[in-house]
Amino acid sequence: MRLSPEHLVIAPILIPFIVGALLLFFDDRERRLKAILSILSVFALFAISMALLRIAHAGSAANEGQIVVYLLGNWPSPFAINLVLDRLSSMMLMLTSVLAIPALIFSLGQ
Repeated sequence: MRLSPEHLVIAPILIPFIVGALLLFFDDRERRLKAILSILSVFALFAISMALLRIAHAGSAANEGQIVVYLLGNWPSPFAINLVLDRLSSMMLMLTSVLAIPALIFSLGQ
């Protein structure tokens, strides 16, 4: 089964949401498990950001790129929440995921 780019657009929202909700079930005694789950989620977010950046920059010329629109709930456009992947949003997502790695490393050292 292969994920289409339309469904991959929502992954940077769902991964931190699901892992954050999962981390609420662990207390401070399982600090190592919480750290491992956090590190895995940040690196998964980084990998998905790289894939989305590659999708957004697909094209042969410099001015070409793919724009992916994801309608949440598959509702029509005036009523739905639209997620749009273009070059700017993929670069901002990549910047966020790159900055999340040292921020997590710093927070784990505290």
